[in-house]
Amino acid sequence: VKVWLNGQPIHTYAERRRAIMQDDDRIEGIILQKGWNKLVAKCVTVRSGGWGLLLRIADDKDRPLMTALKA
Repeated sequence: VKVWLNGQPIHTYAERRRAIMQDDDRIEGIILQKGWNKLVAKCVTVRSGGWGLLLRIADDKDRPLMTALKA
């Protein structure tokens, strides 16, 4: 798994495959630009089998992004 924000790499997970669990990988300290931000996530499997990707965007108080913007 690799994740980029506005063209900059912000996360890589290249270890052995594992079960998907919410919040296994947390990316802290991200600051979004005003306006549009481009988030790209790439998940690749080398062997046959299923794959999945969970992505959750929250503020520093763990509130979903849209809730945080309304607060």
